[in-house]
Amino acid sequence: MTKIIHVSEIDEYFDEIICVFTNGGVVLYPTDTQYALGVLATSEEGTKKINTIKKITTNKPVSVVVSDMEMVERYVYVNDEARILMEKYLPGPLTLILPAKDNELAQNMGNENKIGIRIPDRGDILRIVKELSLPVTATSANISGQVPDVDCRSILSGLEGIDLAIDGGDLKGKPSTIVEFSGSDFSIIRKGVLDLSELE
Repeated sequence: MTKIIHVSEIDEYFDEIICVFTNGGVVLYPTDTQYALGVLATSEEGTKKINTIKKITTNKPVSVVVSDMEMVERYVYVNDEARILMEKYLPGPLTLILPAKDNELAQNMGNENKIGIRIPDRGDILRIVKELSLPVTATSANISGQVPDVDCRSILSGLEGIDLAIDGGDLKGKPSTIVEFSGSDFSIIRKGVLDLSELE
């Protein structure tokens, strides 16, 4: 049975949350938009668990949550245009897909030499990632192809294999806006809660 921790209890269970991640567990956690499934993005076994939970049969690109710009620079190449967006909108509901550096991220994440980077506007979650000093997957908490539920317990009733859940209440927002960069050129590949239409 999945253990559920309310966001107000994160301090009390902080060490336990860290242990679940470091021992290869799957954590359901709230972002500033929707719930996500998190494992250490360096773990091949962890990312396989995510695919099993979501019933994904092929490697799909998975975004990751990082704690700050220092961690961003460890994993992706950031050009001037991307840096402007990051400085203006992060932390916030924006995912930037950028060229990956050679790093220790799991090879079965299906990123094709690019990584989706998120810094959600959730100080509690960013604190966990900072303590881990490693990125955490930020894939949506749903069976592949289905619409994500908005509350923790509904998600848990539909997904199996989650070790720990952080209950952040109902999250009814749109998903993050996704911007992909190819050199200095970029395209908005998902219009989410952040309106960047003026950039097009």
